[in-house]
Amino acid sequence: MRIREPSWITIGIALLCGALYFLGHYAWAFWIIVLGTVLVLFGIIRAVAKPGSLLERHRKETFLPLEPLMISQYVVRAIILIIFLVAAWNLASMAGYLG
Repeated sequence: MRIREPSWITIGIALLCGALYFLGHYAWAFWIIVLGTVLVLFGIIRAVAKPGSLLERHRKETFLPLEPLMISQYVVRAIILIIFLVAAWNLASMAGYLG
C-alpha cells in the first residue's frame, strides 16, 4: 500500500511556523498553525464526504495504477492533525494565550 504524503500547503505551513517559532514570533506562529489545523480538518471532512474524488485526483496527478489509498488518506491526515494540535497548544502557551 502506498502512503499518501502531505500536500505542499501543509508542508509550507509547517515550515513557516517553524521559522516564526525560531524568530520568537509565537503569536503569529500560533495563528498560522490554527489556520493549518482548520485546513486539515476541511481535508478530513472532504475525505469522509467524497472519498472517491480524492482518489481520482491522486491517480490523475501521479499516473499510478489503482492502489488502496482509502486508509492512508485518513491516517496521514489524522497524524498531521495531531501534530498541529500539539504545536498549537505549545505555541498558545508560549504566546501567553493559556493563562
